[in-house]
Amino acid sequence: MENIKIVDTTSKVVDNEVIYYVEDDDTVRLRYPSIILYYLDGHEERYYDETTMKRGFISSLGRLSKVFLSDKVTSIENYGIATCDNLTSIHLSNNLTKIGNSGFWGDAKLTLSKLPNKITTIGESAFKNCSNITLTKLPNGITSIATSAFQACSKLALTELPNGVTNIGTSAFELCKNITLTKLPDTVKSIGSRAFMQCS
Repeated sequence: MENIKIVDTTSKVVDNEVIYYVEDDDTVRLRYPSIILYYLDGHEERYYDETTMKRGFISSLGRLSKVFLSDKVTSIENYGIATCDNLTSIHLSNNLTKIGNSGFWGDAKLTLSKLPNKITTIGESAFKNCSNITLTKLPNGITSIATSAFQACSKLALTELPNGVTNIGTSAFELCKNITLTKLPDTVKSIGSRAFMQCS
């Protein structure tokens, strides 16, 4: 307990997976949530103990501004965090292995520059219309780029694809005007139509 910094009563201090509650009587209470949602007004959070963000977990939540996923979370299912118009940042679990179909679809304000290394699956339209993500590389375990996975990600800045990629789906990188791939991995066996349409 000596490492807990008590700032004010009724305040909350977030340190990775631990939230320290300090009650009015200076009693310290601990909680270890796996998912924390932060809202625009800055005065409200939601805490969950799930290890999977199930289908439509927080989709179309306009007041959501930030998401924290602890290392307990291993999967974001279909539409898990989709069409959240004001979502600007997310802390992803280091143990995340899957982002399902349309997982982040339409989160146009979301900024994201890196994906966890353990991800092996990125579903169809997973990041479609996420126009603020700036990834320069993908996790090495990715073997397939699904249909429309990164379509219309105008700030996507990939310079290479993982060596194990065998398939690049239809419209996978369509309208990704900022990618600068100089070559494709020798492992690529199929490329869908419009996969790189209107890419510079």
